[in-house]
Amino acid sequence: MIKIKGKNTEYVVKAFNSLERKYGKIVYKKERTQIYYAHPYCLGKRGSNDNNNRMTRRWIPKGTLIDNISKEFIKQIEDWINNYPRAMFEYKSSNELLLNI
Repeated sequence: MIKIKGKNTEYVVKAFNSLERKYGKIVYKKERTQIYYAHPYCLGKRGSNDNNNRMTRRWIPKGTLIDNISKEFIKQIEDWINNYPRAMFEYKSSNELLLNI
C-alpha cells in the first residue's frame, strides 16, 4: 500500500516504480510489472481487488479523507493485510508465501 497524491497515470506509475524497487528482487524475474485496470462492472475480474478493499475498509471507512491519514497508519494496515491468513493460501499469509519463495 502506498499513499499517492492522485489517481492519474503519473502518480500510479511512481507508486509502482517504488514497489518494484522495494520488492523487485523477490517478485520480478525478467519483465516489469504490468498494470491492468479492472472494468467497474465486470465482477469476475475484481475478486481480489474487492476483497482487499473490504479489508482496508475495516480500518478506513469509505468516504474518509485520505489526506488526514498518516503513512505510518497505512503501513500498519498493509502489515495487517499481508499477515492475514487466507483460505486460498491454505491459511498462510501473503508474507509467509513470499518468504518461502
